[in-house]
Amino acid sequence: MEAALVFIAIVLVVVASQVRMKRHYGRLQGAALTRDIGIAIAALVILIEGSSFWIDWAWWRALGQLPTFWQYLRIRWLPQTAAAIVAALALVIVFALARRHCRTDLARTSLFGIVGYPVAALLGILASVNLVNPWTIALFLGAHSTGAYTDPIFHHDLAFYMFRLPFYEMIWAWVATLAVLGVLIAAITSIAGTSAERMREMRARVMAQMEGRGYAGSSTEVPRPPSVNLGNLVRAGAIVLLIIFAVSQFFARYSLLYSQHNFLTGADFVDINWGIPLLWLQIAGAIALVLLILFARRGPPKFGDRHFGHKPPNAWDEAIAPWVPRDTPRWLPGTVILVFLGLAILPSILQAAVLRFYVAPNELALETPFIADHIKATRMAYNLEQTSHEEAFTPNSDVQLDLAKYPDTADNIRLWDEGPFQADANQLQALRPYYDFPHVDVDRYNIDGHVRQVLIAARALDTSRLPQSAQTWVNLRLEYTHGFGAVAAMVNTSTPEGEPVMILRDAPPTGPFKDFQITRGGLYFAQDTNLPVYVDTQQDEFDYPKGDDNAYTTYHGTAGILLSNPLLRLAAAIQQNDPNVILSHYFTPRTRILLHRQILDRVETVAPFLTYDSDPYLVIDSHGHLFWMIDAYTTSSLHPYSESTAVGDENLNYIRNSVKVTVDAYNGTVHMYVFDPRDPILAAYRAVFPHLFLPRSAMPTGLLAHIRYPQALFETQAQIYRLYHMRDPQVFYNKEDQWDIAKQVVMQETSQPTKPYYVMLRLPGDSQAEFVLLVPFTSHGRDNLIAWVAARCDPAHYGQLIFYRLPKEQLVYGPLQIESRVDQNRDISKDLSLWNQEGSRVIRATTLVLPVGGTFIYVEPIYIQAPQAQLPELKKMVLAVGNRIVYSDDLPTAIATLAQQPGPSDTNQSNVVASANAATSGVPATGPPATVAKLPRAILESVQAHLSRYQQLTAQGKFAEAGAELQAAQQALKKALSGGSPH
Repeated sequence: MEAALVFIAIVLVVVASQVRMKRHYGRLQGAALTRDIGIAIAALVILIEGSSFWIDWAWWRALGQLPTFWQYLRIRWLPQTAAAIVAALALVIVFALARRHCRTDLARTSLFGIVGYPVAALLGILASVNLVNPWTIALFLGAHSTGAYTDPIFHHDLAFYMFRLPFYEMIWAWVATLAVLGVLIAAITSIAGTSAERMREMRARVMAQMEGRGYAGSSTEVPRPPSVNLGNLVRAGAIVLLIIFAVSQFFARYSLLYSQHNFLTGADFVDINWGIPLLWLQIAGAIALVLLILFARRGPPKFGDRHFGHKPPNAWDEAIAPWVPRDTPRWLPGTVILVFLGLAILPSILQAAVLRFYVAPNELALETPFIADHIKATRMAYNLEQTSHEEAFTPNSDVQLDLAKYPDTADNIRLWDEGPFQADANQLQALRPYYDFPHVDVDRYNIDGHVRQVLIAARALDTSRLPQSAQTWVNLRLEYTHGFGAVAAMVNTSTPEGEPVMILRDAPPTGPFKDFQITRGGLYFAQDTNLPVYVDTQQDEFDYPKGDDNAYTTYHGTAGILLSNPLLRLAAAIQQNDPNVILSHYFTPRTRILLHRQILDRVETVAPFLTYDSDPYLVIDSHGHLFWMIDAYTTSSLHPYSESTAVGDENLNYIRNSVKVTVDAYNGTVHMYVFDPRDPILAAYRAVFPHLFLPRSAMPTGLLAHIRYPQALFETQAQIYRLYHMRDPQVFYNKEDQWDIAKQVVMQETSQPTKPYYVMLRLPGDSQAEFVLLVPFTSHGRDNLIAWVAARCDPAHYGQLIFYRLPKEQLVYGPLQIESRVDQNRDISKDLSLWNQEGSRVIRATTLVLPVGGTFIYVEPIYIQAPQAQLPELKKMVLAVGNRIVYSDDLPTAIATLAQQPGPSDTNQSNVVASANAATSGVPATGPPATVAKLPRAILESVQAHLSRYQQLTAQGKFAEAGAELQAAQQALKKALSGGSPH
């Protein structure tokens, strides 16, 4: 479209030129042509930029955030424009004054002014654009004290360091740059004018000599270099540089709070007791030098002085004579230079000597209070001080664990990792080649009266998978406009073939639970939806596959920009650089354009000042509508005394999960809810954008029930806690109790730190299971468990971190040690070796460490994947408690076996149940005891009743109750085989 506009502009310019040539008898007027070209370029810029502005305005209006849009424009343009005007005027005035005092003909020429004034103005504009940050000004205006933290040295709060100090430093950098540019402009103007006159005189003399004639010189006297003016400029430059040095050292006091040392971040003993006083000394010395330069003058020679009269000049006097005013004492330049060098260099040397000879031998004693400040500040900056508490947890490894007593935990034990579930969903539920499940999310839902942990994945439409011949403009922009629905499975269920049991499947999505359904499946806004589309056109939109045919729909939502205005449609065509928007006959007065459909791009456009989690997750609300939930962070690198860390591409030392963002997958509506009103950064943004944020209480209940603590933040906090759980400065200094995140085997002979995982469990001391994010810790350099941390996700306790410390004198297995014991188990290793040799790939899921019943239970599902297709099958389950390992085909059997007294081999505990099941069903068993078939019918009927109930409960995912029924069947058989009655 832009190319077409350029072509039209060229044609119009050519036509206008031809018309003028005819009117003026074939003569082309250069001035008129230049004017036409300028008008055409200006019109193109206005048309293109105006179209983009109009579409942006319409998009913000459709989103209901026009006040925010206008505020963005004010922030973006007003501060820099005002600063650029002031800077340009200031430098232009400096140039004008310098030009007036330059006594040369060149300085008075119009060409000198034509070049000088624009250059001076341009320098001011460039300095303002590069140094004036609109967001710094906006945050300064919106900042207010929150009392969250006060530094121990200067006693300022976070608002000062995050908003006011950056504003002061920015203003000072702008002023200092203008001062330096002003001195340079004045000096260059003075020197350029004089040098040009002397160069002209020299050129005339050389030409006369080359022509063999004498040169009598110019009729007017060529001015000598204006030593008085140049000297005054040098004096002014020296004063400016000294003032800049003094003010910079004043601000440098605050930078000491971010200085890096071997054992802490922030000001240490040397910084406080020597660094700050020496900075004040540098400031005082620089100010003294300024006063000396201003007021030191050469006095008249005194009678009787042996230097009375004119002292013969030496080499130093001749060298500096052109650069200093004539009334400057000869000793002043050298004195200023030497004193300034001493002020700049000696403090660093002195501090290094104090550190080496006084602090190093007494480091711990001297640095203890500063280490304490560093620990407190770091815990505060990463939200470990306000939202967390620590508890002792002493596990009993010898307990006989009956998971049937903890049904809310047992019924939510995760059998499926995100990776295997995603592979199975893509193989079993993609339905068409252009569908994909690129992301899997973990959440919890109230299903059939119970809170159940669920894996859910959106069915995304990937138009790049359409055949090349089908990737037409109509298909990509009008017909294939959205993904559809989602698949879901409870985390603890699998089919007999080892596949996940889908509780949402197919298209349109269906499932066995009435309270867990999708009523509006269109995903017009999603994680991987990049192309803008046009909806409500004459072309029906593909909705979902329906047998051999397809189901079609028309968009009836509220998202997008209505293109009923022909001029707005033209603007959309220009903004999208797509002439088809104008040429297409499919458009109607109701047609809308949907922009920013990729949800992260959408929310970043709305609030670019927040940092967004890279893992949005899909939520089904109580009405069956699909929403995306995104965690947003406020971050900074300006928290005093705090340790910095890398989070993604950002290096920061302060982070808060202050905002939860929801995006309607059908209507694209964006809402931002405040979850940490105490955060000073968010408080400043809320003051600047009052219409953008909503309180937490405004979030609908159907969405509030699905908030969860973000994994990225939790991982960052866990990494910090590895060191900063040590609050005693001496322990921290010696790193006596350093921890590591527990490791897991990811590939053969390869391990990596455990990624935090979501689980449903009862926290110690609680009577009800809740949704938490959990990660275990081990001692540094060892694999035994030393602690674990849980982040609570449910609304009633959201954001609370509980750190559980284990006794150091007790051995508690870590995940890597459990996996080693699994590998060393004869029955398990035999199966794993066999499956790997047959060409299949064994996939071992994350080993979950779950605190249950005063002990830890370790859960490791094992999958098998054939090399031909990525369709992992759940093959075995491993449960471990203390030294006991249970190896079973399914979770209910493992739960029942775990509740029994330890036998000679827990890996064969299911034989009795298998025999009973075979006997009662008439199917021969593989290796049951021969006496099972001879049992009385009443006993077999009792066992069969337990097993039938077991199968029903297993199908419902109630594994705790199923395990209890299986345990009852085992006990009945054992008692009958031993000669007793089953009842």
